[in-house]
Amino acid sequence: MVKKLKTLLSVLLLAGIIAVGNFSYVGAKSNTEDKPFSFYGRGSGCTNGRFKYNDSRTYVYPQSGPDATYTVYGSQWYGDGYQKCSESVRLYSGKKYTISNVVNRCYYIYASLDLKGSGACAWTKGVWSPDSSRNYNNVG
Repeated sequence: MVKKLKTLLSVLLLAGIIAVGNFSYVGAKSNTEDKPFSFYGRGSGCTNGRFKYNDSRTYVYPQSGPDATYTVYGSQWYGDGYQKCSESVRLYSGKKYTISNVVNRCYYIYASLDLKGSGACAWTKGVWSPDSSRNYNNVG
């Protein structure tokens, strides 16, 4: 009986160590892969939601097109219920930016980038990531 109890305690201890290790790994994870975005002209556009793993700023690099206004949104559900999580900021093509946001502080797990055009009829194209490992031109 004592041997079975020791074995059970050993298994539980090992499971606890694994669980803590996995929790630490998830907390350290980030979504810094650049994904393209584009939209045309005077209207507005919104990227698909992406997992946001930490409370870092959101990275945005508009590579071409006129200046536009960008806002970070967050949600608990993919594709639904997005709420404004940053100030709306004017960004210019050719510069890299990081936008302050509260996606994780509001317990959201998805981030999305909303764009509002400047009025010019032209394509706005660039890349973005929900998490940033670096600070560029900090805005918001």
